[in-house]
Amino acid sequence: MTAVSIIIDTDFHGGAIEIVRIPKRGHIELALRGDSASDVKQWFSFRVRGGGARDIAIDIGGASFAGSWDRYQAMMSTDGETWRRAPTSLVGDDSLVIRHDAKAEETHYAYFTPYPAVRLAQRLVDYAACDWMNVGPIGTTVQGMPLPIVRVGDDDRDATVWLLSCQHPGETPAAWAAEGFLARMMDSADPVVRALLERVNIAVAPFVNLDGARLGNHRTNAAGLDLNRTWDDPSPDDAPETHAILRMIEDTNVAFVIDLHADESAQFVFASKSEGNPAYDDEIAEAEAAFGADLAELSPDFLDEDFYDPDEPGAADLSIAANQLGERYRVPSVTVELPMGAAGTERIREGWSTERAAAFGADLVEALANAFR
Repeated sequence: MTAVSIIIDTDFHGGAIEIVRIPKRGHIELALRGDSASDVKQWFSFRVRGGGARDIAIDIGGASFAGSWDRYQAMMSTDGETWRRAPTSLVGDDSLVIRHDAKAEETHYAYFTPYPAVRLAQRLVDYAACDWMNVGPIGTTVQGMPLPIVRVGDDDRDATVWLLSCQHPGETPAAWAAEGFLARMMDSADPVVRALLERVNIAVAPFVNLDGARLGNHRTNAAGLDLNRTWDDPSPDDAPETHAILRMIEDTNVAFVIDLHADESAQFVFASKSEGNPAYDDEIAEAEAAFGADLAELSPDFLDEDFYDPDEPGAADLSIAANQLGERYRVPSVTVELPMGAAGTERIREGWSTERAAAFGADLVEALANAFR
């Protein structure tokens, strides 16, 4: 049988991979590409065309966090719309192997389902059409892209809840969760939404690191900075994203902070609290504990358990958004981590997806409503 040429393409928003070797048949050898001005290598997004043979092994190496690939399965799509898990295995300590079925004319593989820029643009139009939402840029990214903030509620409300998403652009489950949160906030018939907006305003940064997403970075912005390590003193030149958001936060009466992320090794959703902050006290501890307990009741994907080792008292890294904002404003402030892979636990079912991320975002609305009863 005559071999058919294989073409691998990353010429699209968020595309990232390096080609090592493409033989006529057998293993395709690829390597992860580093983030802008950074050694971090984790995100991948590429398209495969051709192949002829029905089964080809795609070998991806060079991950910064290869240990997180135990039981991991990559995402795949043959139409750019519907995504499912690809047959994936970890070979040795650091080689991710995807079994590629070449029957489709084109197959797109990604670390997790991408959150397309065109989708964000459409969602922003939808939010702007909602009577109780206001959408506007509050600054620009390193590469000059407008940075959107969605404000929800009555400006007469004294307190504001802040929700941040996708400081790390490769952690796209966070963007899907933010979309689920805002989709529920658009429903004026929802009594939970009405109850929440009677007490607080909501401000959402639906995708903080827009440049990083376009460039195919996993953790950094276009200047090579991890934005979630800049909150103690963000540079207007190298970290204009966090600089602009922090300036807007300073003009609000902050009541609660949620920073959405995703963890490569997590098998359930969890929250890291602010117990290491010098200002942490019994009132904040009780509020964060109640929030976690509520989420455990509301969301089938959330466990109220420590996944990371808790910070020692006074030892929090105040360059991290949730820690810095919780400390600065003396409020409950949590980092919520969502899974990336498909594996579950005895209590959390397998098959993590964008739909489940969005459903979790919707559950956040009710947890916040309970927090402000």
